[in-house]
Amino acid sequence: MSPHGAILYLGNGVRGLHCLRALLAAGEPVAAVVGHAGSEASELARLAGAAGLAYRAPKSPNEPEMLAWIRSLGCRLGVMSGYARIVRKAFLDGLPDGVINLHGGPLPHYRGGSPLNWQILRGEHEIGISLLLTEEGIDSGPVLARDRFPLGADETIDEVVAKTLPRFERLLLDVLAARRRGGLTGEPQDPAAARTFAKRLPEDGWIDFRALSAQQVHDWVRALSGSYPGAFAFHAGRKLVIERTRRLEETLVAPPGRVLARRAEGVEVACADRALLVVSARDAEGRVVPARALLPPRDASFDRLPPPAR
Repeated sequence: MSPHGAILYLGNGVRGLHCLRALLAAGEPVAAVVGHAGSEASELARLAGAAGLAYRAPKSPNEPEMLAWIRSLGCRLGVMSGYARIVRKAFLDGLPDGVINLHGGPLPHYRGGSPLNWQILRGEHEIGISLLLTEEGIDSGPVLARDRFPLGADETIDEVVAKTLPRFERLLLDVLAARRRGGLTGEPQDPAAARTFAKRLPEDGWIDFRALSAQQVHDWVRALSGSYPGAFAFHAGRKLVIERTRRLEETLVAPPGRVLARRAEGVEVACADRALLVVSARDAEGRVVPARALLPPRDASFDRLPPPAR
């Protein structure tokens, strides 16, 4: 066992899987792995099992039984990577060297949920990520490390996530090496500069063509495409999940929501300021198909409001 004590790893999703692999490959002293409830058959659980590590997937990491189990492991440090459950004071008190959280946003400007999606949605031109020490507040602890990289004008959320993985790995291993040299010290955040964003839900993906510019709709779609629930609109009460759009060189102005014309590469749809080309969408079975196969002929319009919930 490392003289600096064992690591309790809390992970979920692609980031959780990638960084656990990195820790194991680097020989870091991971003692056990905690995942989200219901993840016992996940790739993360299988990786932990293959490495001979205990795996727990509680509804809450703050349950008394979990706290007792963590104490029995003798862990001094926690690492949270993609783990989306809130840890309370009793949990933090059980790990004397603290809990490192891998956060997909630049702090203090992007605290809270879905920070990678929010950065695309808000039209940023670069992506920031951070490692911080966890406190009881929402992403309010001292920042241990940061990184930034350019965001391409057409890059999607899945492409951004893929770019963050090796960066998170490098930052985490660097921070752990610095811990061995002299402990963990971070830069306090400026509360006056903090913005906290709510976690996005699938229903938040509705596209209001009358309120959003063509650029905003383009950002909306690429921030929610691929492995995410998707950006969507309604036509004649039918939900259409839009998967890919393209900005047009020329300016086409029409009543927002109007389907203007079909092209070989997609369908023109008017937004609040100008038209955008809708290239592909998901059909009823979830397959990505050309938008021409799903969108109505010209002079039809998307619904002004989504249909009422039943």
